Parts: sequence; C-alpha cells; structure tokens
Amino acid sequence: MEYTRKKIAEEAQVSPQKVFRYIKAHNVEPTKRVGRTDYFSEDDAHEMLTFFAEEKKEREVNQTSSDDSISKDEYITTLKAQVQDLQKRLDSKEDEVSELHRLLSQEQQLARTEQSKRLELEATNTKLIEANTDVLNEKDTKIQELEKKLLEEKNKGFWSRLLEGKYMAISKIDFDKLKKGFELYDNYFKNYEYTYLYRVGNEDKTLVVRFSKANFQHLTGLSYYRGPKKFYEDLADNRIDINNLNYDKNGFSRLKLSVIENLEMLIGDMARVSESGKFRHLSYDSLIRSNKAILAIACKGLKSFSIPISLLALRQEKIHITAYNVLEIKRQNLITKKIEKLK
Repeated sequence: MEYTRKKIAEEAQVSPQKVFRYIKAHNVEPTKRVGRTDYFSEDDAHEMLTFFAEEKKEREVNQTSSDDSISKDEYITTLKAQVQDLQKRLDSKEDEVSELHRLLSQEQQLARTEQSKRLELEATNTKLIEANTDVLNEKDTKIQELEKKLLEEKNKGFWSRLLEGKYMAISKIDFDKLKKGFELYDNYFKNYEYTYLYRVGNEDKTLVVRFSKANFQHLTGLSYYRGPKKFYEDLADNRIDINNLNYDKNGFSRLKLSVIENLEMLIGDMARVSESGKFRHLSYDSLIRSNKAILAIACKGLKSFSIPISLLALRQEKIHITAYNVLEIKRQNLITKKIEKLK
C-alpha cells in the first residue's frame, strides 16, 4: 500500500503542512509521483505515523511535567504563607508580653501597702512571662527552619537538578533481556499485521495492529541517539552502541525490559484484549495483554489500524484492567501478503 501526504496527515491527525515539514527535514523520498501528488512507501509512512504518535505522547508528558513545576511553585507559596502567618503570631505574642509588663507595673503601684500580695503577684507574672517567652522561642525556631527550607529550595543549583534526572547506561543483564525481546519481535511481529477477534458481552469485536521496525524502541523505553529505525537496524546487525543506550529517568524502561522476554504470550492462547484507558501519563486506545497480570502492549488507534506505543509490566506497576477473551488470531505478512491463522 502506498500513502500520499494527505492520507498520512489524516491517519496521524495532523496538518498536511506538518507532514510536509517532516518529509523535508528527514529527506524522505517518494516511491513515485503522479502529476503533483507524491506517493510514499508503507515503511516510511509507518515511521511518520509512529513519529507523530510519539510526539503527541511527549507533549502529554511535558504538560504533566509543567503541572509538576506548578505544584512546586504552589509549595513554595504555601511555605511563604506559613512564614507570614507565624510572623503575625510572633507579633501578637510580643504585644501580649508588652501588655503583661504594663499590668505588672500597675499592680506594683496599687499593692505597695500589701507587700506580701505584691510579691506573690510579681512571682506569678514572672512565671507567666517565662512561659510566654518559651512559646515565642519555639515559634521563632520553627520560622527559622521554614525560612531555611525556602532558601534551600530557591538556591538549588543547576547541577543538583540535572543529576536528579540523570540517564544511566543499560546494564549487562538488561541488555541480554533486550536482545531476547528483539529476537522475538523480529521473528513474530516485525512487518506483520495482527487481527484479534474478541468478545465483549454478546458482541464480537476486532482489533487490528501493525508492527514495524520503528515501533520496537517504544516497547523498550530506552533512549538511543540514532533514532528508532537505526536502533532496530543496529540491534539486527549486532553493532548497537551500548554506551549510548540509556534507561529513561523515570525507571519505566527497567520495568519494560523485565517482561519483554514474554512477548510470545501475546500471540497465542494466553492473549487477551482490553479496551481504552489511561495509566500514569500514558493514554491508549487498546491493549494486547497476557491472561495473567504479566505484560501488555498499549496501542494507539489510527484510521484503519492501530500501532504499538508502549509495553506495560502489569504486575510490577499494579495495573488492574478488564480483559476480554480472544476467539481468533490471524496475522498477515505485510510484504508477502501471506495470511496465517494462529488461534
């Protein structure tokens, strides 16, 4: 199947101008031109569709990160308000102490003829002053602690913030898991279109998912400086640059790699289907999942089929989702067009 710019824009839900800018920026060559209309290969079209879907997901994550920044500002504002409130209380206590001193002086003048009563009253007032002074000292200590926290938050250095989100290179154990997951994906998923027939209540439904080389990196959660397509090709040629293969800073990539060796569970009797939902910062239109809470592939729906956008570790991330029984699984090789029935 060949795609025009207009068809790619419709399926990706972006403007034709945005597709045009992507083609120019990545030097994507059309397979043929009819009149003024360019046609592009299915692989190039799938890579563009995946790019726009990932771009949309990143915008959602950035929006959430912006919300987190706002929450931090709100926290600082709250601390400032607490400092101001405690300062007001301190001023009030100082007024109370001044009033107590005034009363003490008045009592001394009125009780000169009653020495014993004057001394007793003086002792009582002295104790009261000491008690109030202790309260003021305690409040003052709390104010100093809050001011220190506020100052530390404001003066937090650039490098300390950078190190909090530092990326780490992949470990040898996880790299072995990655290679096993790659072998499964290369043998069973790459360039295949899977059709899942499943039942919801008394209604039969269909989920169609296409898998390409560019989709695999999204299932790992790893970052690679050469991009999704080169990531796959470098793995296939056994020349991946492991020093530039990094975990994500949130730790999700480690969870994905912990279950990627079980991809084969999603194309047989253990396969189930779940419908649209949202987990953390990820919104999806459907899931292909295992019957037990082990793993699931989250999919994004396009016009006529879906594409994989993420891999979820169901048990570790404590995700509880309704799963529907799969009645039939078929797959078609997108190159040879051969159709197989797997279940």
